[in-house]
Amino acid sequence: MLYVADTDKRRVQGLSGVEKLASNEGMLFIFETKAFQSFWMKKMNFPLDFIFLEDERVVDVIENVSPDSYPKVISPQSQSNRVIEINAGEVERNGIEPGDSVRY
Repeated sequence: MLYVADTDKRRVQGLSGVEKLASNEGMLFIFETKAFQSFWMKKMNFPLDFIFLEDERVVDVIENVSPDSYPKVISPQSQSNRVIEINAGEVERNGIEPGDSVRY
């Protein structure tokens, strides 16, 4: 299941304060425009993998980001208009890499 963050309020909240995600869960962030979308791990309780998308195509991945990295900002190398946050290790387990197509 993907939770959807499609408003400013939902995007700011993200997964902050969530205790854990099941292996088949994540959050999809939807942005109106393509840009260098940046994130941080404020009030996170578990590490994440980030999948940056241009529509349904993977343009960058950042793996195993620890909650301890806060206040560091996580920034991709490519612009995107969608971002998926999932449990750390899921990108590697599923072999996700730039160029892949993602259906959500």
